[in-house]
Amino acid sequence: MKMISRIETPHGSLMLPAFLPDATRAVVRAVDSSDLENCGVRAVVVNTFHLLNRPGVRILSRHGIHGFMGWNRPVVSDSGGFQIYSLLADNPKSGSVTSDGFVYRNPGGKKKISLTPEKSIQRQFRLGSDIMVTLDHCMHPAAEEGLHRESVENTVEWAKRCKTEFEKQLDAKKFSEDNRPLLFAVIQGGEDRELRRECAERLIEIGFDGYAYGGWPLDDQNELVESVGWVAELIPDEFPKFALGIASPDHVTRCVGMGYNLFDGAYPTRDARRGRLYAFRGEPSERPIEPGNFHDRIYITDSKFSDDHSPVDVTCDCMACAKYSRAYIHHLQEIEDPLGYRLATIHNLRFMMRLMSALGNRIDENKTDKISWAVNMQSVVEQVRSVRKYRNLSEDTIGRVVEWASERESGEKAIIKVAKRKLHQVYGVFLNQFNSELVKSLLDEMEKTSVIDARKRLCRRILESHQSTSERMSIMEKAWEEVFGISGKPRSVLDIACGLNPFAIPFMGLPKKTKYIAYDIDVRIADYLNRFFAIMGIAGRAECRDILVRPYEKEVDVALLLKTIPSLEQQSIGSGREIIENLKAKCVVVSYPTASLSGIDRGMAENYHESMMRMISGLEVEHELVEFSGEVFYVIKKTCGEK
Repeated sequence: MKMISRIETPHGSLMLPAFLPDATRAVVRAVDSSDLENCGVRAVVVNTFHLLNRPGVRILSRHGIHGFMGWNRPVVSDSGGFQIYSLLADNPKSGSVTSDGFVYRNPGGKKKISLTPEKSIQRQFRLGSDIMVTLDHCMHPAAEEGLHRESVENTVEWAKRCKTEFEKQLDAKKFSEDNRPLLFAVIQGGEDRELRRECAERLIEIGFDGYAYGGWPLDDQNELVESVGWVAELIPDEFPKFALGIASPDHVTRCVGMGYNLFDGAYPTRDARRGRLYAFRGEPSERPIEPGNFHDRIYITDSKFSDDHSPVDVTCDCMACAKYSRAYIHHLQEIEDPLGYRLATIHNLRFMMRLMSALGNRIDENKTDKISWAVNMQSVVEQVRSVRKYRNLSEDTIGRVVEWASERESGEKAIIKVAKRKLHQVYGVFLNQFNSELVKSLLDEMEKTSVIDARKRLCRRILESHQSTSERMSIMEKAWEEVFGISGKPRSVLDIACGLNPFAIPFMGLPKKTKYIAYDIDVRIADYLNRFFAIMGIAGRAECRDILVRPYEKEVDVALLLKTIPSLEQQSIGSGREIIENLKAKCVVVSYPTASLSGIDRGMAENYHESMMRMISGLEVEHELVEFSGEVFYVIKKTCGEK
């Protein structure tokens, strides 16, 4: 049985093994979301208990946890059960555990609060988490046997109720099977091997998307307890194995050897703020990663570093090591400047991401039947992603292109070269003409005015800033009038590979309540559009999403594929027809340029027309043509009913 190599979530693929820093209260202390992305962090863990105490469910429900913290990658939410158990253990008078869940009072609070399995799942859905964790009943390892038995019974029963509520929420919110959040269960049982086995078997029989080690993973000497290994053996290899709370480099390395592939904790970031920085003993891709023998801890506040002008780690490519010295970080931490904590945190997080990459390439080297493509290619994806111009590109896209390259080349260097060439071919033209700072500054201006005409002028300037949308300016209002005259005024629009086009919404003449969904493979585009939607009061949502990896499954009135099909066909022959056929849209609008971006007409209109006719041949559709001097629109209506 092959080990799972990636997890698909509503906010992208999560390649394994992965370390997830704790963003307990919607922040990884001392750094922001951009810092996390630049470090290569693929996902974070938030805590439902803490977040629902402050800022509270009402505020978090408004834009979800992703919008609230400006993070467009996967988010795992812990149920909060461990925190409530700890609260009750410290102060038994603050509440109690029943077969129905927890009843407790927050410190300083008078009102009793109940947390049932159903409420736990409902709250995690309100957060908008990508991976949810069932409510479990943790127990101290030194507790008597009867309490551990009670812990397992509650954990299994609560997990069953969590799954029932989870499925109700999926149905109510109309999630598709391919684009839904995941639910993980937690295995309890203390240091009783039979209890652990029983708990695991009963949970696996119920059926979850992944399984996690629950309880205290370390003994009084800070060593991993035996049950960590037992639980790894009990979870089948086709499921993600989550080592909850295990986060030190040595412990993570040991657990990868046991079969775990997901880790979380505040250990590396807390160490960073306390001046404990990690450094590899040589390039990790070129030497064995053996627990206790692959890295050093640098206590940066030691006086010996006050005049050390070398980087923290000469092998590291993080911002702290590229731009600053040990002496400077020593100085910042000595004067307790926040920048010192930020640089140290960036470094330790980057260390953990590099460690994950190195471990991914070496996982189970003596058990080749357990090595999958994604694990072997993880280092390649990381190296492509580290190229500055691809830093903001969807990880789905990078992974897809790397997989494509691996089918044509062998050897890491050759695959990387081919993948970069392909990315430049499909993404480079747009990237070279995208002035991110200009768009940001114009959005800043837009936020300062409520005058509609002023905002529309700023939208025009944004659209004019890129050649693809600037070419449409002279025909923009007329084009949308004619297109929507054929399709009918839509109540919902899906804009695929949207680029800057959604900034034309004020000129489209759409009904005020029209829902506008925008997809682009550039994370900055998604961020700017979500900000734009909020400023303008548009019922919109933008995602960094690759349509070839994660198709849109919900129904819409109109789907837009503007100047997009040629690029999609370059990446995957036949993808244009497949997308048009499978979109659950009443009407699909496809446009083509009639001249290249350099302004040269090479019979493009005729060639694209022939291609379009071949593409829709045999499909149950009818089409109308809307032609302008620089762009031609095919308004394709499905005649077979909604799929």
